[in-house]
Amino acid sequence: MTDQHAFEFRDKAAAALRQQGRAEEAAAIYRECAAQWPGLAIVHFKLGKTLAQMGQYRGAIAAYRAAMLLHPTSPEETVALGQTLADQGRAIEAAAAFELVIEKNPNSPAAYFGLGNAFREMGLMDESITAYERTLALERDHHRAMNNLANALKECGRIDEAIARYRRAAELSKEARVAGNLLYTLHFHPDYDRQRLADEHEAWRRTYAQSLESHPMRHGNDRSPDRRVRVGYVSPDLREHPVGRFIQTLLAHHRRDQFEIFCYADHPKSDAMTARIRSCADLWRDVQPLSDNELAKQINEDRIDILVDLAMHTANNRLPVFARKPAPVQMSYLAYCSTTGLKAIDWRLSDPHLDPPGVEHFYSEKTLRLPGTYWCYEAPADAPPISPPPSLRNSYVTFGSLNNFAKISQPAIDTWISILQHVPHSRLILHAHEGSHRQRLRDLLASQSIDPNRLEFVGFYSMSGYLSQYSRIDVALDPFPYGGGHTTFDALWMGVPVVSLAGRTGVGRGGVSILSNLGKPQWIADSIDSYVDIGVALARNRDERIEIRNQLRGWMLQSPLMDAASHAREIESDYRFAWRAWCNAGQAQQPT
Repeated sequence: MTDQHAFEFRDKAAAALRQQGRAEEAAAIYRECAAQWPGLAIVHFKLGKTLAQMGQYRGAIAAYRAAMLLHPTSPEETVALGQTLADQGRAIEAAAAFELVIEKNPNSPAAYFGLGNAFREMGLMDESITAYERTLALERDHHRAMNNLANALKECGRIDEAIARYRRAAELSKEARVAGNLLYTLHFHPDYDRQRLADEHEAWRRTYAQSLESHPMRHGNDRSPDRRVRVGYVSPDLREHPVGRFIQTLLAHHRRDQFEIFCYADHPKSDAMTARIRSCADLWRDVQPLSDNELAKQINEDRIDILVDLAMHTANNRLPVFARKPAPVQMSYLAYCSTTGLKAIDWRLSDPHLDPPGVEHFYSEKTLRLPGTYWCYEAPADAPPISPPPSLRNSYVTFGSLNNFAKISQPAIDTWISILQHVPHSRLILHAHEGSHRQRLRDLLASQSIDPNRLEFVGFYSMSGYLSQYSRIDVALDPFPYGGGHTTFDALWMGVPVVSLAGRTGVGRGGVSILSNLGKPQWIADSIDSYVDIGVALARNRDERIEIRNQLRGWMLQSPLMDAASHAREIESDYRFAWRAWCNAGQAQQPT
């Protein structure tokens, strides 16, 4: 028997172990093979794949490099190395690996796809889009490339193009989460009101969730209405992320004698915020390796009473788990204010400002309105002190929006151009990756007889670096139709007033909720003309801006926006209401 044939026999045994979830034992077999047959590239390659699946990236990279040295002309090992480097966040090295493959094999869709991902991680958006387009030219039905191309287009503010690519990716993949990317992105488009969004979500439910919802899991939970309730939070964002920052504030103030907290974390990397959130949980489970079926089974076995989704249709969500109904009471909260489309999710949390009375029928879930604020803000520990208004040291007023560039719609930029036209010599600072989308906006300003140098872009910073950018902004402009959330809080905490438009959807009314709870409804516009008037008035009133800068933190601290204990009590009250409703429904069904 040759070495190759002998290895193939051992490889089958290792593959069987991997399928059984026994990756450690499979890796041990491959290590033994590598020691016995160190000259076989395939041995090191298989070891690398197994270690990468286990999250042991350093060992995987070493194994892939060994395979490459033994088989330098094969692209497979190099592509695998690039993917593993990318998984570790080493995008520059990953890009170099993929470019090496392309140099030797210019018709490799896998290499171009990996290169597109690496470029996107590096913030090179034009290059990323080009790499995805090359992937699709080589393999037109590559649904992941189509989906990621849509992601890149969205980040560049090309929403119509992104929507078209998402629709095509959904057709190709038949996957619920790919179609969910489309649903989330529709919220950024100015033509989608509550009704159109509701229709799209219902179509998604019928296609991807209805069959799962028709066979819900059984629940043997104790129906005592006043007992300690088990609450499970499911999210890929229990980390340094807006969702992570908001949920940590809530979890830190839960009454642990009334609620037992389970966290189902679905992200491979942890950080300091992850550690803070984890310290607030009674039980923490890292669930990324689990399939939807396995996770649903685990939640059901944990006897969770109330299961809370914190992702909705954002990346790496677990809505197919919720469709299986692993807990008797299910809710959505915090990712963004809209609907999941699932009937298996019973409730959604909101507030009266995000969802005024009369809009309940647009949601598949029943709406529970918090009496105060939807969000509760905790100031970042590394926030710099507030600086004087920059206009005092400049000869002009600076407007700014440090929101995700995908939110900068054409109607929003047209409105901001109008403000610049009304306030001579004023400047505008926007946050965006590098790319041609920056020049597109500069050209648009030039077409309106505005000096393009009045527009400045800033890239990505650490939290403290990002917050320090507000020292350069006099007035913040909330984008629409999808407004700011945590970014609005950050601007206010740094002493910058925010002008916001009352939109037609929940995601378009975040500023209404935040500013109403702050006691500053005068910064809320009910029309485009009103938005321009508010922005111009703030720019022209130097003394008012100085007072605002000096007082805003105090106003926030005294508002419901930072009253974490009261916010937690309000949410717990809604949890208890929903739990008692389920308990009472069960008692009503019992025979007398």
